[in-house]
Amino acid sequence: MHGSPATVRGSLHPVAPALDNTQTPSLTLSTPTKDVAVCSNGGYYSLYWSIGIYDTQSLTSSVTNYPIEHGRRYHRYHEGAYPYPNDEQELDRLDLQHHMFLLVNDHRLYFSPLRNPKRILDIGTGSGIWPIEMANIFPDAEFIGTDLSPVQPTEVPENVHFLVDDATDDWLWDENYFDFIHISHMLGAMSSFKDLMRKAYNHLKPGGYLECHEMDLKPKCDDDTLPPENPDGYSEYALHDWVDLCIRSGQVIDPPKQFRIAPRLSRWMKEVGFVDVEERVSKVPVNTWPTDERMRQIGCWSQTNLLEGLGGWTYKPFLALGWSKAEIEVFLPSHPTTKTSFTDHVWISQDFLASVFRSFAYAQCRHGSQVPGPLEARRRLAKRRNTALARIGDFGPLDDVVCLFGRDGGEHRPQKPPDVKPSLLGSEGNPLSGFDIPPFSANCNGAGFEHKKSEASRDSMNSFNEDNPSHARLLEDYLREHWKVSDIKDVLHQLMIDLQREPEYSRMIFNSLLSRVGRTKAVIEEISTYLGDPFLNTQGAMNHLTAAEYLARKRTSLATRQALLGAINRALELGLIMNDEIRLIVQTLPKMKIAGQSFTERDPEGLVKCYREMWSAIGRCNVFSHKDLDMDLADAWLRELAATGSHMEGLLLARDIIVATHSRGSDASVWASSLITQWVKLSMDLNPKVDAGYVHELLSCFNSDIASRCIIRVAESLVLSPTVTEREKLRRKLFLEYWRNCLAQLPVIPSILRSRVWFDVWEAHFSEPSDGSGSIVAELSVVDRVLVRIWILRTFSTITRTRRDQTWEPGEVYYLTFNLFNVYRSITQLHDHGDFMSSLVKGIHDLDLPSNGVLTGAVNLLMNLCVSESAQESLWQLESRNISLTAMFENIHTFNATKRFMYRSYEKMIRKIDLTSPSFATHCLRIAETGDSESIWTIIRVLRSHSPLKVALSRSWNPIPHPSEMVLVRYHPLPRTSECPDPHAALEFINFLAIAFSCAKRVSPARAFDLVHWLFGYLMQHNAPIKPAFVRALYHAGVTRYQRTGQRVTPSRYNYILRLVKEHETPEVVESLLNPYRAKFQRKSDDDNDDD
Repeated sequence: MHGSPATVRGSLHPVAPALDNTQTPSLTLSTPTKDVAVCSNGGYYSLYWSIGIYDTQSLTSSVTNYPIEHGRRYHRYHEGAYPYPNDEQELDRLDLQHHMFLLVNDHRLYFSPLRNPKRILDIGTGSGIWPIEMANIFPDAEFIGTDLSPVQPTEVPENVHFLVDDATDDWLWDENYFDFIHISHMLGAMSSFKDLMRKAYNHLKPGGYLECHEMDLKPKCDDDTLPPENPDGYSEYALHDWVDLCIRSGQVIDPPKQFRIAPRLSRWMKEVGFVDVEERVSKVPVNTWPTDERMRQIGCWSQTNLLEGLGGWTYKPFLALGWSKAEIEVFLPSHPTTKTSFTDHVWISQDFLASVFRSFAYAQCRHGSQVPGPLEARRRLAKRRNTALARIGDFGPLDDVVCLFGRDGGEHRPQKPPDVKPSLLGSEGNPLSGFDIPPFSANCNGAGFEHKKSEASRDSMNSFNEDNPSHARLLEDYLREHWKVSDIKDVLHQLMIDLQREPEYSRMIFNSLLSRVGRTKAVIEEISTYLGDPFLNTQGAMNHLTAAEYLARKRTSLATRQALLGAINRALELGLIMNDEIRLIVQTLPKMKIAGQSFTERDPEGLVKCYREMWSAIGRCNVFSHKDLDMDLADAWLRELAATGSHMEGLLLARDIIVATHSRGSDASVWASSLITQWVKLSMDLNPKVDAGYVHELLSCFNSDIASRCIIRVAESLVLSPTVTEREKLRRKLFLEYWRNCLAQLPVIPSILRSRVWFDVWEAHFSEPSDGSGSIVAELSVVDRVLVRIWILRTFSTITRTRRDQTWEPGEVYYLTFNLFNVYRSITQLHDHGDFMSSLVKGIHDLDLPSNGVLTGAVNLLMNLCVSESAQESLWQLESRNISLTAMFENIHTFNATKRFMYRSYEKMIRKIDLTSPSFATHCLRIAETGDSESIWTIIRVLRSHSPLKVALSRSWNPIPHPSEMVLVRYHPLPRTSECPDPHAALEFINFLAIAFSCAKRVSPARAFDLVHWLFGYLMQHNAPIKPAFVRALYHAGVTRYQRTGQRVTPSRYNYILRLVKEHETPEVVESLLNPYRAKFQRKSDDDNDDD
């Protein structure tokens, strides 16, 4: 059987203009004579009497003079508007009910998609616990809680205010004022819930949200085992009758009240004008019948909530039907949800009671919270009878909780004459009979539940014996012989030692118990019982830390370790350990002795498992969640995990810690990048298949700046990985490829591309080392940092091309990449006046970055050129080092496809070739002899691209003096380089090349003439002189080789060649060419004359 709580939210249609969010919040009274009590966080109530005129004074008796009826307290303001009580018992129940609904709603306080709300209203705030907890989530928002009774705590966050007001009256604020309005548990309190929604509609800003949480108490059943209602009399199941009578009561009173409102909330919202109405219905068991653990736990809370509230919900409604008090009291025990008598204060079970109370009692003041909840207020805590019952069970007599009631826990008792000792001290069987017991004197200042800080408590451990030597000596002597928890409780009771106010004694007792470990097995059970007792193991004693230190100091058995660690985990699950103590425990556990070694050395994976159990225990705590951990604890925990080495379980736990605590400080981004770096390296070894879930969960909890910084730091850390051996270089490249593929799988985060972190290249970003030692690793240069960012962004640009269903535009990543390319070009031109593309290629190769289309992006974005597919393939191969720039130059097709944007790179490469060197000349001669066409064309491209050669040829006109001339100024060539070759050597190289081409047997005469003629044009183009040797090579290629092969030489070519010969050769040579037979005869005559 179950009830059904309904959660309905609706958004306000934007039909009215939005208000300026920057205006100062104000309270505007609609009626000059209306008085409203306002509770501020200053601890007093203010009374506003009229518009523009106000005065501060105590609450008027018209508000605080509560009427008492049938033993229950009710509200005075607009008396009768709310039929249920407002006393401490009801406030306790409201806190319990709030926690129950947190369990039902998976610990969510709201469901609306709020985005930075500024003003939030909680109608019917009750104990005020909802706005107080919401203030932690939205610290910049203003929270206003209204109620008919000023029963809320006075010490609240600065942004929380409580007002005594009736929601059915005219509201105090202008229309379009609130961003979010919350209404909960108002059944039986409103004449028209729809009118209340209409007011909320008018006072919400356009786009604001209204959220209602209500409980439908009409019992239902899934398997039809619930007895049906009896319309003619009383039903077999009394809860049917109770709900029916409450509905009838709401119909007969004046004005009528609506009792069953949950099923109609969504329809009313739509009728009022809300849009995007969503309804959530959850089942809540009435008691503990479910077998599911979660539903059973909710059933426990639900049963307690019903039994606690049934009396208050019944008296006034049933009296309105004409019932007498006697008839009501006879009817209530017939409720069948439990067999326990309703006349007693009923809870579910002893264990459940103890754990629930401990969770509530120590929830906030233990952790130094600045947001005290209702249970922490001393004024209310001293009155609540629930606290006394939390000790029912196996935790000793009821007197152990007397410290909750007044100074020294004794003001509630009947006073005895001061000269008469309590009878217990003189009774037989008293464990301290015979000792001279001094009167009890507390060491505290009587500040109620104001616990000492952990540091102060530990510092006082060494001096408490001097403050009260008699009590300490008596207790110490007694503990030498007695070590059972029951005996310890007895002696504390006899000595009247209040461990809540003197935690030093708790530490002393626990040390005594630890000293007995190993003597008997039963000691471990007593230690576990002691640690689980909140009135023995008190706050400030830090006994759990003592247990951890004992494990680090002594070699213990497995059973002892499991018992002490289990006790620590149970305390964490109940929220009994403070942040500082948890941090010290985390730092102590690695030193735990196992087989003569520390826990970290012996079993690092076991230590990580121990940490995971602690983390899970904190997660199961209902009052102290993971988000309550401070940043010092998280940082210490992460350092200890880093010291265990790279383990996947450790990385997963570290991720959970960062996700839960990242909002506490920006240093989490350093840890996140370190963890992702380790995860990349470990994942690649364990599972080469990329799964970016780990990275996405870490990055999604950060803002855009931190997420961008993490992505950049990971890439930089991988680039800076050590590469001493070839294997390490290969692994580094594989790591970068894995990270690139991981980024490609991440869901698109548009805000990352709008972060200014991408341009923070001038400040060094240091990476946290994996061992957590705090040392700073090497950093990248500014140019390298820019290049790494460009490499990352090229991955995101790939995402934009493959994911067309995303919500962001490709232009965002292109614009960012374009700006970074400009930064890179500016820096490289400032330090290196070389070519941009060459610098880019060199930077990619130096960092050994995997190919990612960086060169293609530079051409597209920076040069605004379209790249063909062949050129893209060539650039990709060049980026991945599969092809060199020299190979691209040698391939005619690649050269032609890329020369538009790579020509300066080619020219820079070619000018480093010393064309005048003998080795290059020999290489060219070998090419000419082979007749390889591609190689010959490569030589031609080298000549076309070699600018220093062209300059040198233009300077080769000055002749070298012959030694026979005996000139005064001799020619001494200076040392030359490829950047500045010797002009005469350059000219000689061209002549040598012409002779080699003209005489190459594997080059056809026509091809040889074309090559030599091209060289002739090359010399003329660059104003170089034509030497006779070059003309002879031209004649040999164009005339002689044609004649030898029997080919015809055209008259025009012959005349052209002969004209050049006449211009650059002597007349004798020209004559011999014109009349070769005469020349042959003349040479023969000359030879004969020489013989004579």
